[in-house]
Amino acid sequence: MKLRVYFACALTHSPPDFQQKIASVKECLKALPDVELLDFVGLVDGSPQDVYEHDIHTCVKSADLIIADCTHPAIGLGWELGAATEAFRKHVFIVAADGSHLSRLIHGAVSPRNSDLAFATYGSQHDLFMICKERIEYVQVRISNYAE
Repeated sequence: MKLRVYFACALTHSPPDFQQKIASVKECLKALPDVELLDFVGLVDGSPQDVYEHDIHTCVKSADLIIADCTHPAIGLGWELGAATEAFRKHVFIVAADGSHLSRLIHGAVSPRNSDLAFATYGSQHDLFMICKERIEYVQVRISNYAE
């Protein structure tokens, strides 16, 4: 069974080089065996309601793991994180580039209350891919243990 992974990040106000980095990492994650990468609607396709329905009620709801890059602040990303942790109780991996300024709420969410939530920082695009790959492998083991 493939692990369904949703990679969320800021889009509307993030710089093009960040968007390109995320797109490259997502392509590498798609190539991993036993991983199905779910994709958001984006900035161009669909209406605002289409974005909400697809991103929250298709991607976040059906994902086994949500990877959220919080390097750049985004209200939509915060909404996805809230739905993932509080409503759908998903495995969540929050990442951010070294030196990013994150909300205290994000750091506070990494607690015993949210045992399936983890946080890490990264220095390079390669580092980002590697920590995501490691978290995917960890969640695959956790889910296979649940099934036994």
